[in-house]
Amino acid sequence: MKKLLTAFICALFATSVFAFEWGGIIKNDTSVNASDSLSLNQSDSVFLWGSVPLKNDGSMYIKGEGMYKINLAKPLKPSGDIVFTQIADLDLLKFAGDFKTENGTLSISLGRFSFSDLTSSVFSQCSDGLFVKYSNQGFQVNGYAGYTGLLNSYVVQMINSPDYEQETPTDIYSLSAKYIPVALSVSFPALFANQALSAQAAGFIDLNGTSFNRFYGTLNLTGPLLSSLYYSATTCFGYTDKVSNMSSLTFTYFPLPATFLNVGAKFASWDNGSFGAFTGVTASPLFTGTETTSCIVPSVSITSVLMGKLILMAGGKTVLAHDGEKIGYAGLAGDASVMYNMFSDLQIGLSVAGNKVKNRENDDMTITLKASMSF
Repeated sequence: MKKLLTAFICALFATSVFAFEWGGIIKNDTSVNASDSLSLNQSDSVFLWGSVPLKNDGSMYIKGEGMYKINLAKPLKPSGDIVFTQIADLDLLKFAGDFKTENGTLSISLGRFSFSDLTSSVFSQCSDGLFVKYSNQGFQVNGYAGYTGLLNSYVVQMINSPDYEQETPTDIYSLSAKYIPVALSVSFPALFANQALSAQAAGFIDLNGTSFNRFYGTLNLTGPLLSSLYYSATTCFGYTDKVSNMSSLTFTYFPLPATFLNVGAKFASWDNGSFGAFTGVTASPLFTGTETTSCIVPSVSITSVLMGKLILMAGGKTVLAHDGEKIGYAGLAGDASVMYNMFSDLQIGLSVAGNKVKNRENDDMTITLKASMSF
C-alpha cells in the first residue's frame, strides 16, 4: 500500500525521476496532572514527512514535515467539562544543498527549519529563513536570517514585550509574534588539543511595534579534558536597554559507552545598577511561570541505553532566583523517564516530571504514558 501511495504522489508532483521518500509517526500521550487541582490530559498526534533527493548522493534535497494534534483535557478535582483543542503545524519545509569548492564546502538551507544560537537557550526554535555555511578543515563561518511571523504560536512560544498585544487568536493555527532573527558565527573546530572555539553575534529585530529589539554576543569553548570527560563553557552578553549576561558550564562524563552524565550550572543576570536582567527570545521556563532570568541553576542529568532498546533518563535542578533584593531558593524541578523500543517501529514509555516551588501555587507533578508508532 505504501509503495502505491508513493508512486501516486511522485506522479502527482511530477517528481518520479527522483527517489521520493515519505513516512510518519503516530503518537499518543496520556497524562495525569496533580497540582492544586487534578486533571487528565490526552494528546493524539500524527506527523507526516516527505523527502525528495535532487542528487543521487543525497547532497541536495527538499524535505518537509507536517503535524496535526488533538488535545483533550478533563478536570477531575474539581470536576469540569472536557476541553478540546486542535493544532496543525508545518514544522519543516526546506531546500538544502552542499556544494564542494576548491578549499571547502558551501552549505545552504532555505525555508522553514529549526535554528539554535550558540547557547541553545536564547533562540532555539523553528523559523522561516536562510542559513549559509562555509567550512573547511581549519574553520567554519555561517550566517542566518529569518522571520518568525508565520509560525504557529500554539507550537512556538517566544518572550515578548509586556506591551505586546497578540492579534485575536484563531483555532488550530494562530500567527506568532513578528521578529527578524539574524546571526553570524565563526568556529575553529580544532584550535588546540582538540578544543573548539566559537563566537557569534545575533540580533532579533522587533516588528510588532513594541521596540523590543535584543542583541547578543556569545563565546563558546568546548572539548575533551580526558578520554571520557568533556566540558562546554559558554558566556553570552545581551543588550536590550541594559547589558546583561548568561553563562553556563557543563561537564559530560561517559562512565560506560552507552551512558553519559551531565553536571552543570547556568547563571542569568539580574538588575544590579547598570547591569540588567537577562532575557532570551525563545521561551525556556524553569517551571511554571518562571523564565530563565535572574537566577542561578545547578543541574544534573543522566542518560543510559540498555541492550540497545531500553532508554533511561533522569534529571534534576535547583533554582536560585533573585527577587529584586537578594538571591535565594526558588524551587526544585526533576524528571525521570523510561522508553522501550519494543519493535523497530513501536516505542512505549513512561515519564514523571515535577516541581517543588517556594511559591506553592506552581507546585506540579505530571505522570505520562507515551506510545509512538512509525510507518
